Amino acid sequence: MHTVVNDSNNTHVYGIQQSGNYIYKFDVSKGVLIRRSEYFFTKTLAMCLASDNNLWVIDEVSTNLIVLKIDLDNMDVVTSRPLNDFSGDIYVTDIMECGSVLWLASGNRSISSDYLWNISVSSLTTSSSASTVTSRTPYKGADATSVSPNIGDWGSSLTGDTTIAPDFSLPKLPLVRVTGSNDYIGIVVKPVPDGAYVKWYYGSGTSFIGHDDSTTNASSVKGQIRYFLQVVKNDITANDKLNHLGNKGLVYAFSSDFNAAFGSVYLTKQDTNSTYLNWIERGTSGSQSTLYRLTKVAYNHSQTSIVGGTRNTIGANIDIDDAVLDEKSNSYNVFAGTSQARWAAGASGALAIKAEGEVVLTISNNAAVDGSINIGHDHFYATSLLMMGIKNLLYLRGLI
Repeated sequence: MHTVVNDSNNTHVYGIQQSGNYIYKFDVSKGVLIRRSEYFFTKTLAMCLASDNNLWVIDEVSTNLIVLKIDLDNMDVVTSRPLNDFSGDIYVTDIMECGSVLWLASGNRSISSDYLWNISVSSLTTSSSASTVTSRTPYKGADATSVSPNIGDWGSSLTGDTTIAPDFSLPKLPLVRVTGSNDYIGIVVKPVPDGAYVKWYYGSGTSFIGHDDSTTNASSVKGQIRYFLQVVKNDITANDKLNHLGNKGLVYAFSSDFNAAFGSVYLTKQDTNSTYLNWIERGTSGSQSTLYRLTKVAYNHSQTSIVGGTRNTIGANIDIDDAVLDEKSNSYNVFAGTSQARWAAGASGALAIKAEGEVVLTISNNAAVDGSINIGHDHFYATSLLMMGIKNLLYLRGLI
């Protein structure tokens, strides 16, 4: 799955595949797929829970984006609205409704161009007339070797006290719904300044978050920081500096414990449904994932404290590749993003496999049948979590 979304009481979880054609609905208590959407999507890019407990889904049709609202019960189309083309539109990977707007983000990329947009929810009613999104991508810095940084500027531990313009790397699912206000969204970024550590200035001189060239304490905002949370107001102008919380936004630092390459961070998620800010990155093996949780972060978080406090491990090196999750009251649904289909569920530290596309076969000897299977060996067969569920549905409907 590319994205999964729990309903408000964690009875069902919904998923889309990257560039997929359907929404899939799973029963959490039974651990089975119970429905596939009748609507055939062309290329699903992103999905989130809407404030009215429907689903928002982004579908790409011939390089044009369409925003659809889908009901949770039958997964029928409630509304549909095309968007006017915008630079980077086909790279949208994540969406989140917050207050009166729907936010769109371009994740899983290292870019110097726009990566954050929003559009008023009122502009997404059904119509064939395309609506326009607005870039809310904040200031990305400026290379100026003779300019001293001030509030809102980016700097580097390599260049001393001068401004820089780093590229910005984003996790696949980078949006964070900060608490305390519906007027702001959080987005996780990893600025890349050619091998050094990045600083972000909330004042002049030593008023910055990011590495000070000496601190190694993972709980310090002056440590070897790699990841930052940009908190962006919903009406800023593209390229505005995040230099004032009241009308622009600010930037906060994650612990230096988070130091994975950007392509190895799959999800950084917090929303109204969740109890925690959750983080997923690649495990020790490329086919494993490690899951962490943090205390939820507010829009007006202190810049002298790392985001979320000490990280806690949900599951270390679990055998789910490229994992994605949703969480409600410490109850997790974790799905594989690639490779073998796999679904784990449960509380932090107690995840258990719900369903999988690879199972162990127990072989017993049948003397009446000739064969060469060694009963002392483990044997596996592969199947599809989705296809088996669909087959069950067809049996129920009397179609096969």
